[in-house]
Amino acid sequence: MLLALVAASVGLSVGCGSNGATETEPVETLDSVERPTKAGPPAPREDDPPAEVAEPTEHDAPAEGVAPIAPAIGQWIRYGADWREGGRSTVEYRIVDREDGAFWVEVTDVRRERTRQVKMLVRPGATADAHRVLQLSFENRGEIEEIPARLLPTYQPLLQQWLGMLFPAELVGEREDVTVPAGVFHGAFKAERELTFGQEQVTANVWLHSAVPISGMVRFEGSAGGHTLQLLGFGLEGAEPRFGR
Repeated sequence: MLLALVAASVGLSVGCGSNGATETEPVETLDSVERPTKAGPPAPREDDPPAEVAEPTEHDAPAEGVAPIAPAIGQWIRYGADWREGGRSTVEYRIVDREDGAFWVEVTDVRRERTRQVKMLVRPGATADAHRVLQLSFENRGEIEEIPARLLPTYQPLLQQWLGMLFPAELVGEREDVTVPAGVFHGAFKAERELTFGQEQVTANVWLHSAVPISGMVRFEGSAGGHTLQLLGFGLEGAEPRFGR
């Protein structure tokens, strides 16, 4: 079993368990719209109704050469994914603790009648290929699977590309205003990404903004009318551990 880690970062439902199997079928889940808050994220729920937002929060254009927000305990981001096949999912990322220069990151994936979670100890590097996962556990339907240290190198190639999206080294690209449920982000950095998932090559546009913690990502849009991902809410504090609860 593996939570669809890449779903929140690149708009694809990709998973791999200890047996190496993958799962790619997206399923419909909640259709909520959430606002950024300083009080921390609400727990994902499948029955959350859409919220009416009259005046979306506006975020100023970042300066050229601005660096991403440094990872810190309490940060959280939540994305809604729309799949090419018509399904939906919601994924939330939380930084809940720190240990020896590495961060404990939890991921909660909410889908129809199913919640899956990942907990990992990540040491961000100066470049995407320098990021490392030091510990890794999965939770699915109340069952927790801890990956032995000797098997982590097997997971590293799958996680490397995702970690590069989750902890970007820099914010660069063309400037463009982007509106998503989390607000209006002026002067976001728009860049093209070439991604590989198994045998599939994906080209996508990604919009990044310095106001957003962890990934910096506001929107992801696959080529040729493919998968899309948009920011539903975020915060610089308030994230609490939920793995195993």
